[in-house]
Amino acid sequence: MTRVTRSKLLYLSVLIACVGIGIYLGIRLNSLPLLAGLVVLLLLLGRVQAYFWRNFYKGRRALGLQRFVDAQRYFEAFLVELDRRAWLEHLSVITWQIYTPNVRAMTLNNLGVAHLYFAEVDLVEIDLAEQAFRKAISLDADYPKPYYNLALLYAARNKQTEADDYLDKAVQLGFSGSLDDALVSHLGRLLATANSNL
Repeated sequence: MTRVTRSKLLYLSVLIACVGIGIYLGIRLNSLPLLAGLVVLLLLLGRVQAYFWRNFYKGRRALGLQRFVDAQRYFEAFLVELDRRAWLEHLSVITWQIYTPNVRAMTLNNLGVAHLYFAEVDLVEIDLAEQAFRKAISLDADYPKPYYNLALLYAARNKQTEADDYLDKAVQLGFSGSLDDALVSHLGRLLATANSNL
């Protein structure tokens, strides 16, 4: 079982447990104030991360809106912030990360995606995309999304053998672009939209 599959199953289990506890506290014990307090605490923790990671979330939102130059600018600014304040990486424990616990690798992968999609306009960008994906892999070799994106990149270069190899690696690590991956991606975009307004 891959790390991604374990993470998805654990996330689903925690979600079901939280709903069950919420129902128990809310109905059985008639403890709506306690339940409301826990929800507010979780929301406040999320706001703390959103505040300190605002360039990351703005980059994700820009990426979703296909504003690739803006996305690149936000992701690059966030990488600079991570270099200056390494403790920001520890805020990843506040939200559940399905594919990688490494926010720097996540940022580099997203930066690579912004370069890759902008490559239609500027072919130099495709090399920058590849560099970003490879840096993400060097930080977390079990992170499947950069492999998937390298498969897209090599397919765009008409190098099908390499594209197939990277796609196989992404699937082995737990990312296939399936319905659950699409759902995780959609939830990530919603979170980015919500958190980019700070």
